[in-house]
Amino acid sequence: MLSWAIVLTLTTAIVCQFVQHTDSIFPLLYFTVDSALFAVVVAGTALARPHCPRLPGLRIASAVSVLLAALVFAAVIAPASATGTWVQPYDDYWVRAATFLFHLVGPILVTADFITTDLRGMSLRAVVARCFIWPLSYLIILTGLSVLGVIDLPYPFLVPAKVGWPTVVVAIVSLAVLIPLLATVLYALNRCIRAARPERVPTSGTR
Repeated sequence: MLSWAIVLTLTTAIVCQFVQHTDSIFPLLYFTVDSALFAVVVAGTALARPHCPRLPGLRIASAVSVLLAALVFAAVIAPASATGTWVQPYDDYWVRAATFLFHLVGPILVTADFITTDLRGMSLRAVVARCFIWPLSYLIILTGLSVLGVIDLPYPFLVPAKVGWPTVVVAIVSLAVLIPLLATVLYALNRCIRAARPERVPTSGTR
């Protein structure tokens, strides 16, 4: 049920981001949009192949990515906007819908989905390691394209020419701390939820 909700919610958010007319930046340059797409693929995999051995690792990686995007938006991007809020007066309804689906509804759904997932004996170290793969891939690819002059990074706090190297270094270190922190919290919640669930004992009956 949660997998269907993730697919429908985040797919709607992605579509809204593509059809909106407020932001001229190509949607797939945003970590938020790409992470939502990642979560949709993972949720779709859970529906199509629920016993896929890679699924627990993919679920934690996508959950942390979606939560990371939401936290950065709420703590850094929104406060730095013209109004200091999630939406601006000039935002159309498509981008407003995308904002709330990406940064509020989506994170709630992926968190609820992950904390009830069977981790199949995965250690915290393995969980944390998986959570770094996607953010690092995004950062390396987009930074490389930016250096080559193909694109402009959509996040000013990652552009030395705009904010200076000290700010960029602080941002990267903060992200490097936030990722394992989020993974650890989700892992602990998962363990608590799983421990609180009574084990199902097979019963036998007569015919």
